[in-house]
Amino acid sequence: PWPGQRHRNMESIYEYGARAGFWRLLRLFTEAEVPVTCYGVATALARSPDQVAAMQEAGWEIASHGLKWSDYRDHAPEDERRDMEEAIQLHYEVTGARPTGWYTGRTSINTVRLAAEEGGFDYL
Repeated sequence: PWPGQRHRNMESIYEYGARAGFWRLLRLFTEAEVPVTCYGVATALARSPDQVAAMQEAGWEIASHGLKWSDYRDHAPEDERRDMEEAIQLHYEVTGARPTGWYTGRTSINTVRLAAEEGGFDYL
């Protein structure tokens, strides 16, 4: 791949998901009455008010998938904690509720401890 190709490919995947893929899955799961937990990246939820409203109308749980698509393996614990706090706050502002579940996609050795110390999650 040429420089930047991977980034452009990922961007096209995210764009397709928000524009078409999400709505297909919403229809399929709603018609089949499948209970859904969506792991939402807080910054993506903030850019997707129509999708958030549709998930809420369908009764989906919206758990947190962190602030951004960050890899925390090399982050300092205080930086990861700050991002976690910011993600929780933004999630609340966007959805009107605090996330009850947490899933960091690319964790550090500190992630589970930090989430447990935060204390507000039903599950990790």
